[in-house]
Amino acid sequence: MADEIRDAFNLVYADGPISGPSQPKKSEIRPIGGLIQDAVDALDTRVVTVEGTIAPIPAEIINLTTRVTAAEATILTGVKPLSASVRLATTGNITLSGEQTIDGTLTSASDVSVWKQADPKQNGVYTSGAGAWTRRTDLDTGAELLGSRFMVREGTTYGGYILANTNTTAPLVGTDNITFTEYQKADPSVTAEVTTARAGAASVGARLDAAADQKKQMAGLGYLQELFGDNNNMVATNITDGATPAYVATALTTGLQIAQTTGGNRIVLYSTRNKIGGRHTRFRCRQTITSFPSSCRVGFSLFDGTNRSTFTLSNAGIISRVGTGAATISTSGPTFANGDVIEWRVDVYDDGTIYVQLFKNSEAPYSFGATGVPVGDVLSLAQSSGTGTSTVIHLLPKESSFDSLIDDFGRSRQDERIGASEMGDLAAARLLLQTMRRNTPVGWTPTISSARKFYFSGAVYFGNVNLTLAQVLPVYDPDVIKLYVDIATGSDINIGSAASPLKSKTAALARCLAGSKAIVYVKGGLYDFDNCWKSAVPASSTIAVVSWDGVPVISSMHDAGLVWALDSGTTYVATFAGRVVNVWDAKTANLTADGDYGRLPIASTLANCRSTPASYFVSGTSIYVNTIDGRAPDADIRVYKKHATTTANDTNGNYQTRNGTIYLEGIYFEGGVSPFFNRIDDPAYKMNVYARDCTFKYGGTDNFDINGDTYCVLQNCIAAWSAQDGFNYHAIFGSAAPQVIEISCIGRYNGTDTAGTNNGSTIHEGGCIIRVNGLYHHNQNRNVHDIGGSFSWNMGCTARDSTSGINSSNFVAGLVGENPGTQTWLDGCTSSGSLFQLEAGDLSTIRTFNLTASGANRTGTNYAGTITTYVPA
Repeated sequence: MADEIRDAFNLVYADGPISGPSQPKKSEIRPIGGLIQDAVDALDTRVVTVEGTIAPIPAEIINLTTRVTAAEATILTGVKPLSASVRLATTGNITLSGEQTIDGTLTSASDVSVWKQADPKQNGVYTSGAGAWTRRTDLDTGAELLGSRFMVREGTTYGGYILANTNTTAPLVGTDNITFTEYQKADPSVTAEVTTARAGAASVGARLDAAADQKKQMAGLGYLQELFGDNNNMVATNITDGATPAYVATALTTGLQIAQTTGGNRIVLYSTRNKIGGRHTRFRCRQTITSFPSSCRVGFSLFDGTNRSTFTLSNAGIISRVGTGAATISTSGPTFANGDVIEWRVDVYDDGTIYVQLFKNSEAPYSFGATGVPVGDVLSLAQSSGTGTSTVIHLLPKESSFDSLIDDFGRSRQDERIGASEMGDLAAARLLLQTMRRNTPVGWTPTISSARKFYFSGAVYFGNVNLTLAQVLPVYDPDVIKLYVDIATGSDINIGSAASPLKSKTAALARCLAGSKAIVYVKGGLYDFDNCWKSAVPASSTIAVVSWDGVPVISSMHDAGLVWALDSGTTYVATFAGRVVNVWDAKTANLTADGDYGRLPIASTLANCRSTPASYFVSGTSIYVNTIDGRAPDADIRVYKKHATTTANDTNGNYQTRNGTIYLEGIYFEGGVSPFFNRIDDPAYKMNVYARDCTFKYGGTDNFDINGDTYCVLQNCIAAWSAQDGFNYHAIFGSAAPQVIEISCIGRYNGTDTAGTNNGSTIHEGGCIIRVNGLYHHNQNRNVHDIGGSFSWNMGCTARDSTSGINSSNFVAGLVGENPGTQTWLDGCTSSGSLFQLEAGDLSTIRTFNLTASGANRTGTNYAGTITTYVPA
C-alpha cells in the first residue's frame, strides 16, 4: 500500500490549531494510521491467494473491525469517557413537563438530552414524566455537566449521535447557560478522511465486511469451502468393511442428496474435498432424514490423512465419538425418525479442540466438546443397518471465521486516553491500596489464586473478589449456547429459546453434554421436585445457571402434588412417593427473624404428632402433618423428599463431574439430602465452583457440600438450617483438597440433627480456606471448625452463640490426635456468646490479631494446641 494510510494520517492530523478543548490531540491520532498501515502491509502478501478480483484488503482485517471502530470513535468523539447514554435528544425548544414526542419517539420515563432550549439555562439531561421533568441525578450539578459526553440511543435525527458539553467552566445550574454540541462529525478534514476510508459504506468496518463477502472462500485461512452439490466431485469412503460404497448422488439446490443402496451395517463417509484450517474454523453439517430401513446413524468425520475422529448420532438418540485422539464419547442426545433434520454446528481450533452444538429440527441444542481431534478433511457420514435405502441430504453451507487477532490497540492506547490528573489519582490509589494489603500470613504454605488480593482499610476488610457471569462465560462468545427456563410458561418439549422456554432446570441441564459451554437463564419463581435441579452436569463442561429476570430462582425439592385429608384434630395425612427428608413451613407469619422457614421436627410417634403442633410423622407411604397454627397443609408446607429407591435424585443442585466449571447467581437451593452437592468422580481431575447471591437451606445432611479438588469462590451466600454442616469441604478418593474463598457469607442454625459434630463452615483433609467478613452463628456445634491439617485464614469474621453444650465453641482448629495439626489465623475477628471462644486441638495452632472475644478459651487434655498472637504481613 506504499504507506498511503500512514501518509494520509500524518497529513490530515498534522499539528495545528484545534477547534476546542474537547477535540482530540492530533499527535495522539497520527500513530493510528501507522498501526493500520503496519497491519495491512504485514498481511498484504497473503492476498495473492484470494480467488476473484477484489480490492487488495486482506481477509484477516475482518477481525480488526473492533480496532478500527475504536480508532474511528477516538477520531470522531474525542478522548473523554462517556457518561450513561440518553434515549433521545431534543430537536428544538420544548415544554419540560408531560410525556411527549421527541425526535419521532414518544417518551416514557425516558432520559432526554434537552439542548436546544430558547433559555439555555434550562438545557441539560432530564428524565421525563407525567408532571414536571427532573434533571437526571448523575448530571444535575455543574461539576457533573462540565465536559460530559453521552450517546443518544434513539431518534430520527440524533439517534446514534454523541453530544458533549461545551462549557469552559462548571455552570451554576439554574443560573448559567448550559451548552452542548454534537460530535457525530468532526471538523471537515477529519470527516473527509473518514469518508474516504469508508468508501461509500456506512463505516470502515462495514466496508471491510462487504469486501469479505465478495471474496471466495480461502482454504488454510480458517474457511471451509462451500459444497455446491457437485456429485462428480464427490468421494465416498467405507470405513466399516472396506467394500466399495454403493450409492446414488443427486445434486440439489440445497446440497447433495445421497441414496445409500447397499445393505449391511456399514459406515460410509461422503466428501467433496473440503478442508478446515487456521486457528479457528466453524462449519455446519445438515442432514435431512428421508428414509432408513431399521437403524441409522448420521454425523461427520475429521481426517488428516492418517488419523480420524468420527462423531455420530443414532436414531435411538446416542451421541458417539470414536477414532484417533482422546477418549470416546457415548452420551444421550435426541432420537430421530424419517423427516427429521439433524444439524451439527462445529467449531474446530488448531490445537485439536472441538465444540459441537447438535440440533434436531428447531429444538434447543445438545452441546459437547472434545480434544485431540485431527484437523483436515471434513466428511459427512451415514450408516444404515439391514437392507434397503438410507437417503440423507448432506448440506455444508458456507459459515466460517477468520483467525482471531489480538486487539492490542485498545490496550496499548488505554493509558494515553487517561489524562494526567487521572493517572496521578490512579497512582495514588495504587499506593494507598498497597499500604492496606494483607499478604498471606507467615506459615501459610498452600497456593490459592494469586489474582485474589485482600485489604484492610483500618475499619473494614475487603478484597478484589467480585464474581460476575462474564468472568466465567462471556455472553457474546459464539461457542456458548443459551437456554431459557420458565416454569410458568415453559414446556420441556419446547426448543429452549427465550420465546419458547423449557419448563424445568433438569431438562435444560440435560441439553448440556460433555464439554459444552452453556448459560441457563431461569425465570424467577418456585421450581418444585419435578422441575428443580436434581441432575448431574456432564464432564468437562462449563455451565452457568443464573436468574433470567433478577428474581430469585427457588430450586426446591418439595413435593407439590400432595393431597391432604384430615386425620384427627389439627393433623392431616397425605400419601407420597419417595422418601421424606424433612418438613418446613414457608408461611410468612411463621418465618424466623432471619426470614427462614419454620421447622417442623419429626415426632417419635403418630400420637405425639397429633398432640404436638409444628410436627410431622411418617408411616410407610403416609405422612402426617400438624401445622403450628392448626391450618390444613397448603402450598407453604414444604415436604422435602428424595427418590424412592435410588440416590440419583437425592440431592438438589447435583454437580458431579470432572474438569468442569459451574457458576451460580441468584439461585436459592432448598431441601434434598444436600441442597447443593459437588463431587469429582476421579481424583485426577479438578473442578471450579463459583456462587454469588445464592442460598443453601433445609438440607437433610450438609447444605453446601464440596468433595474433591475444587477451586470454590462464594460471595454473599447463606447456608442455613441443615441437619449437619452449613458449608462443608472435603477431599475424596485420594484427591487434592479444596481451595476455598468465602466472601461475606453466613452460616446459621445448622445442625438440626443435634449429633454434636455440626458446624457453620468447615474444611478438612489439608484444604485451605480464606473467609472475609463472614458471619457464623447459632450452629449446633462449633461455629467455624477447620480440621485435618488444613489452613484457615479468617479476616473480619464473626462467630457467636453456638447452641451446643460441651462443644459450644466459636473458632476451632484441629481435633484430638490429629497430625499434622491445623493452622488458623484470625485477623480482626469477633467471638462471643458461646461456652468457649477458641479451641486448638493437640498439634494445631490458632494465631490472632486484634481479636475481640468475650469468654474463655477451651484448654486442658485433648485441647493442648497453641493459641497465640501474630502481626499480619
